[in-house]
Amino acid sequence: MDIVEARTIPLGIPVPLVRDLLDRGVSPAAILAPEGSLLAEYHGARGYAYEWGNVIEARTGSTLAWHFVPVMLWRDTDELRRAQTHTAARLIPELQPEVVAALRERLRRGLVLAGCHPQSRRAAHVLFSLVLAEAHGEPAARRWIAEVFLPETLPILFTLLRARISEICRAHSESSRLHR
Repeated sequence: MDIVEARTIPLGIPVPLVRDLLDRGVSPAAILAPEGSLLAEYHGARGYAYEWGNVIEARTGSTLAWHFVPVMLWRDTDELRRAQTHTAARLIPELQPEVVAALRERLRRGLVLAGCHPQSRRAAHVLFSLVLAEAHGEPAARRWIAEVFLPETLPILFTLLRARISEICRAHSESSRLHR
């Protein structure tokens, strides 16, 4: 597994994502449905498995995209979200303003941030995607992702998102108490 060399591995469904859905009342049938499910998101997925989650690499024709699935973010915030029954998939749209703000100025030339608009979301557990805009820049983009984005930028983003998830859950909790 090496993003610089484009050596992907088959990716299985992360157990914390299955547990996240089951713990919040999603039926096994819905998780395993042929379309629009967690199983469908990971069907045939290849990419890179990291301690923090997965990068699914998807090439469609001349388009290359890296889809980021932050499994550890959901595992780390499980207890916080449990009281509010917030699934990861339900929170991702609420986190998009922070994703865009944190990444807008930090992206390398030739990469486009995608999946941050509700109509452009194809996979419920993908936090965002980086799309290669210039095919000839693939080797440089891969090096940048491996050497800069993953070790430096992504940890900052995850720290911001943990704080935002805490705010969202706290606000929901306070709102629920007021409406009782």
